[in-house]
Amino acid sequence: MTTYDLGDGVNLEHEVRNRDDQLTDASVVLTLTAPDGTATTPAVTHAATGVYQVTVVPDATGPWIYRWQVTGAVTDVAYGNFTVSDPAPAPDMLATYDDLMRMPGVPADLTRDQGEMLIQAATSVVQAAAGGQRILQVVDDTVTIYGGFDRILTLPQRPVTAVTSVTFDGTLLTQGTAGGTWRRAAAGIWRDCGWASRCGPVATEVVYTHGWPDGHHMLGLARTATLGLAKGVAMNPTGITRMAIDDYQEAYDKASAALEASTSLAGNLRRQYGRPAGSVRIT
Repeated sequence: MTTYDLGDGVNLEHEVRNRDDQLTDASVVLTLTAPDGTATTPAVTHAATGVYQVTVVPDATGPWIYRWQVTGAVTDVAYGNFTVSDPAPAPDMLATYDDLMRMPGVPADLTRDQGEMLIQAATSVVQAAAGGQRILQVVDDTVTIYGGFDRILTLPQRPVTAVTSVTFDGTLLTQGTAGGTWRRAAAGIWRDCGWASRCGPVATEVVYTHGWPDGHHMLGLARTATLGLAKGVAMNPTGITRMAIDDYQEAYDKASAALEASTSLAGNLRRQYGRPAGSVRIT
């Protein structure tokens, strides 16, 4: 079964042939059934004699089924299917390939695929040193947290720059000061009656934006560290040029070892981006 990413156009084509195996025109209808069972009949384009085409853009993930119904000069039914999945998110990169290639000493024959893999590995090392903080801005990230009776629900990534929605135990909460609503706090979100039920913790889903946008001065240290680690692996005689193109783990291990050897840089990353002991500031 062919798989497409959500949002991709899917080109479907059907040929109508008579008993002599010649292309011939007929009446053709396409029925497309979504994963939830909803059926539609998109417009069919008559591309050439006996050739019928449809381009659809699926709006849901899962298995899709289609049926070509042919009547007239030829009577026929043909079935097909495909799957739609969410595309994998792009890996975080605290610098670009062009940034890396501008650094003195980086091998001129380092390919874009190799360079970006190095940057991805170095970015992961920097993020780990920062206590798992992604650092880069992520818009409308979704997290589910099982809170307790504390009034503050701490969100895992910082800085929190916006909160889009808060759903407590399946109920969408409003932002405000009345009982049961939520407010922004320095470490996350505040609710006067806490984040648990009488029976214990319940799931709270928060959609929020965190991190620093591209170009923000706070990204400077992380970007410099990423480029330095990536460059170090690229210049190593046993480095990327001796690795398989997809040997991410080896690149990560080399960059991680280099950061461990630089305790001052690791400490600076932790202090700059790690989660501090927060104060309770309600907004």
